[in-house]
Amino acid sequence: MNGENVDPGPYRGNPAGFAIHGAIHASRGDAQCLIHTHTTAGMAVACKATGLSHDNFYGALLHGRVAYHDFEGITVRPDERVRLVASLGDKDVLILRNHGLLALGSKPAGGLPAVLDAAARLRSAGGGVRDQR
Repeated sequence: MNGENVDPGPYRGNPAGFAIHGAIHASRGDAQCLIHTHTTAGMAVACKATGLSHDNFYGALLHGRVAYHDFEGITVRPDERVRLVASLGDKDVLILRNHGLLALGSKPAGGLPAVLDAAARLRSAGGGVRDQR
């Protein structure tokens, strides 16, 4: 949970990645798998003041499941871990403002990351109904 190698090897862990993933794995028993991305569409949504739109098909599937965490710089400080966990709460999607997207679940490759990516791509490409009025 602290980013230390379990077995000897030539590669070291990523401190920022372990700050995020370790904090969530340590606090959420249901978080067996975390997927954290920095796609262009995900970054675009994370940089929007209004975040993800819920007025389209994919966004509506995520309604009530999305939390936000304000950008504090590169996530390497131990004190941010507490705030990350508090921001996530009981949600299974966390938008890290100006950073990227995170989805968690009980197993890898469920439908949630694909829905989150589709919602982000749609939002970054043109928004939603409210943006067209």
